[in-house]
Amino acid sequence: MVATFTLLLLLVFAARLVQIQVVDSAALSQAALDSRLHTSEITVPRADIVDRNGVILATSVARYNVVVNQQDFAKWKRTDAQGKTTASGSADAAAILAPILGLDEASVATALTGDRAFAYVAKNVSIDTWNAVSAERIAGIGKEATSERVYPNGNVAGNVVGFVGGTADSSGVTGLAGLEYQYQDQLLGQPGTKTIETNARGNVVIPTGVQTEQAAIPGSTLVTTLNSDLQFYAQARLDKAVADTGAEWGSIIAEDVKTGEVYVLADSGAVDPNDPGASATEDRGSRAASAVFEPGSTGKIITMAALLEEGLATPTTELTA
Repeated sequence: MVATFTLLLLLVFAARLVQIQVVDSAALSQAALDSRLHTSEITVPRADIVDRNGVILATSVARYNVVVNQQDFAKWKRTDAQGKTTASGSADAAAILAPILGLDEASVATALTGDRAFAYVAKNVSIDTWNAVSAERIAGIGKEATSERVYPNGNVAGNVVGFVGGTADSSGVTGLAGLEYQYQDQLLGQPGTKTIETNARGNVVIPTGVQTEQAAIPGSTLVTTLNSDLQFYAQARLDKAVADTGAEWGSIIAEDVKTGEVYVLADSGAVDPNDPGASATEDRGSRAASAVFEPGSTGKIITMAALLEEGLATPTTELTA
């Protein structure tokens, strides 16, 4: 009886083994591989916007997000020369990192605590800040490359260049106004992807495992016909004229009449794209490009020329409007 039961049990095990290793082997193998594959996006910096001479009006600078593998961090401790533990745990690490990152210790300690393989500690820190964080050699702390949009010339052509915000694309920002909005696709390029085989903690444990990469395609630099020096001067003179006359606003357009190239497209009270929120909503667009107004005297010139041509008036004729 026992022998019969044992034989039946072995047959069941054998059948199950055949099912796993023969019948379902391909599907199970693929499922196992899929569980180990991790695909991440390869981003490229948003391309520059420059004036006719190559002066940068908008550019992207390298930044890092500070991240943590909480499982690896849980093992961290710092010892002195005698092997005595001098620091360990999220509270001690937060006391070290918070001053470097410019954050409060409580928020840093919260980010370090848990069992997740990936969590953010701080975002958009400078290269110098990351180097200071890295020098502390705290287990589980890593970096994620990103970028920040900056405008070196402040409000020079700010209403034309526009500004960015939000997190609608792979570079972390999307164009909200001006050229940044109009030429969003050209400035962005196309992100790439990288797929690697990892364990549950996100570590590469099989050096010869799957590693594939599709390269990112950088965006195209946008070259304008503007002259940043003339633009700066025109904006300064325009702001003074508006202040002197008490006008609501003013604009200046200067172009080469032979080629149609626009050298200056200036608005009074120009927005600084580094801080667009400091300007009123109605002042963030370019009135020089979009404001509609009655041409007025343009029609009078044609009328006066016709009167002179027909002899119905002379240059000294007095008219009452």
